Amino acid sequence: MTPVPKQRPSPRTPAFLGWTALLILLLAGALMSVAAWRSLADARAADNRARAELLAQSVGQRIDRALAFGIPLARLAGVPALLQQRIDLHADIENIEVLDAAGAVLWSAQRKAAVSQALHAASTTVGTPVVSGGRSVASVRLRIRGPGFVAFLRDATLPMLAGSVVFALWAWAAAVLAWRCGPMVRDRALRFSIADIEAGRFDRLTLVLQRRVHDLRVQRLARAVREVQEIQARARRLVGSLRQTEPQAERRNLLDQRLAEAEGGAVYPAAAPLLRRVFSPGPQAAWLGLLAGASCTLVLAAMFARAGLSAAITAALLALLAAVVCQALTRRRTAPAMSSALAGLLTLVLAGLLPLAWSGRTGLSLAAALAGAGLGLTIAATTRLRQVLQARPDDLWPENEGWMAWAGWLLGLAVLGPALALLLWFGAGLVAPGLGAVPAVLGLLGLSRWGATRSPWRGRPAPRGPDVP
Repeated sequence: MTPVPKQRPSPRTPAFLGWTALLILLLAGALMSVAAWRSLADARAADNRARAELLAQSVGQRIDRALAFGIPLARLAGVPALLQQRIDLHADIENIEVLDAAGAVLWSAQRKAAVSQALHAASTTVGTPVVSGGRSVASVRLRIRGPGFVAFLRDATLPMLAGSVVFALWAWAAAVLAWRCGPMVRDRALRFSIADIEAGRFDRLTLVLQRRVHDLRVQRLARAVREVQEIQARARRLVGSLRQTEPQAERRNLLDQRLAEAEGGAVYPAAAPLLRRVFSPGPQAAWLGLLAGASCTLVLAAMFARAGLSAAITAALLALLAAVVCQALTRRRTAPAMSSALAGLLTLVLAGLLPLAWSGRTGLSLAAALAGAGLGLTIAATTRLRQVLQARPDDLWPENEGWMAWAGWLLGLAVLGPALALLLWFGAGLVAPGLGAVPAVLGLLGLSRWGATRSPWRGRPAPRGPDVP
């Protein structure tokens, strides 16, 4: 490997974009929550009044049923316990009173815990008459408080803010990996090209795998180096032609001297120049592992939501076994890494969609086995990618990116995948079976952009011989 030229300080654009997106999402979520709270004020008031009337009518019906047996209103027993039971059963009732026909309070019950009016909506008071024998003999007065802003935040805003954090983390990871695969690779190739030009190494060209019309610095430098190579080749041909027709040795030596002075200490290619390609496969492997791990986690979370904890643990063990077996079977294959990655992602898509058509226990177990097999195939793809890179010494790629693939697997399986599953579970109350296929489909979209010419994803590793004991 050629030593990397001195790098300039790394820009903090991905981190800045991630934090900016998170703050914007949080601010937008808070503003939308306040706007929704204010716009639904009339609907909340009508709903609170209807609920208070229903609760008061239920208490009045119990009293009316006792009066129907001929018991005088003042001698009814158990009414305070009935009122306290209603308060204990419904947390939004503040107090209940039973009044006689003259408006005097006979029994009352009030919630003991003080409620801060700043944290809750205004209370609603309703009265319902108790009719016995065709005349009103009493009335029930009930005061209920509506759901306050705190409850609204807990039920609506907090899941939305949690979703903003989770998706901002996904966006931050995608921005970091995209920056390392795009601008960082082009800057790295530019530094290599400048270092070669300063050292007079015109015998090789530094290129990138994918062309971007908004950043052609590497291509322009390569074109300039190519023009220098063509000028030097024409000069050599011209000098060689003149030497053949020049009869005097002194002039031939002078031509050679002038050519050597023009070339200086630079190195030029004898035939075709050496092509060096700069790429960074580590972030791509990390993105593949992140999406595959999240897809497998969502498949197992959907199984937990349907079949319970014991079935989910069994499915996780089955998926782990399938991943180990599949990775071991494909370890000695010489197929391109893209083939293994494509097979693994398609298997994960099938595992995510299978419970939609086959929801029985057998179908769920088969989906878990497929998820594990897809996980094993994608792990084998990243391992094979490393083998291809080690067999291409002329290409330039960062050797310190081996940890990125494992970091992607860890984030997908243990952080972002479970976070997304918990968000769906607490926000929507379920984890839909088909959601496990969504990250795998995103992985397929990314894989379709990594198949450029001379890409390591399309290379084949050297066949391995039998292990020597």
